[in-house]
Amino acid sequence: MKKNLSFFIVAALSLFVCGMANAQVKLGANFGVQIPVGDSGDGYNAGFGGNIGGEYLITEHIGANLNLGFYSFGIKGSGMFGVDDESATAIPITLGGSYYFLTDGLKPYAGLDLGVWMLGSTMEGAETNAYFGFAPVVGVQYAFNDNWALNGNLKFNYVLSGEEEEAGWGMTFETPDFTTFGINVGIVYTFGN
Repeated sequence: MKKNLSFFIVAALSLFVCGMANAQVKLGANFGVQIPVGDSGDGYNAGFGGNIGGEYLITEHIGANLNLGFYSFGIKGSGMFGVDDESATAIPITLGGSYYFLTDGLKPYAGLDLGVWMLGSTMEGAETNAYFGFAPVVGVQYAFNDNWALNGNLKFNYVLSGEEEEAGWGMTFETPDFTTFGINVGIVYTFGN
């Protein structure tokens, strides 16, 4: 699995760097809250973290992006008096695409990220595992000059982490997929203007 993940990261970075010559490229950072939803909301408290990423604009309206994030979540019921002793982490490594509906000033967009989410925990005996996931996103960028823009987005992260596990005595149970709703804000710098 580690070889596949390494290959995925190297291939994505190579494609991104090769396309950067004489092109408009955006680099940015977002910070935000991830709210576990569905079955994930039963086991995790809201998570906080952020991501960094780059985007290559293929046309004025279409962009291809590469993102790396880190989010930490409290595990419900892991401590005394409502304080979480244990935490879980999510590290998304994704490729994606965006479509910008407008190209000047206020730029609303929609997109989709696909990739690998590394999920881990501080609980004793827990392992970090890689799972495929996807994340539809809607957002807006506000360019306040030729290079700098504010970014805000809403993102639904769906990680296909559900597995069937053995509970003993020939019984099994299925763990749910990991799902969160993210609210993110950040800043973007555009090269090549």
